[in-house]
Amino acid sequence: MKWIKGLGGLKAIDAINGRKAAKLYAEIDRTGFFRGHAEKSCRSNMNVTFRLPSEELEAEFVKQSKAAASTG
Repeated sequence: MKWIKGLGGLKAIDAINGRKAAKLYAEIDRTGFFRGHAEKSCRSNMNVTFRLPSEELEAEFVKQSKAAASTG
């Protein structure tokens, strides 16, 4: 609670999350490579969802993400 209050409270946290999500969604929408999973009007600031052009690329993405997480 001290950390949240130190940042300005729940409204500040909401604004921070909104900015981060907006950056992610802007990149997803810009590239044409990634596809947003949720309708734009229903997008979450906490769980940004997207798909890749094929299931094979998604599997490779997951594989590389797991590898990066285990080394970092």
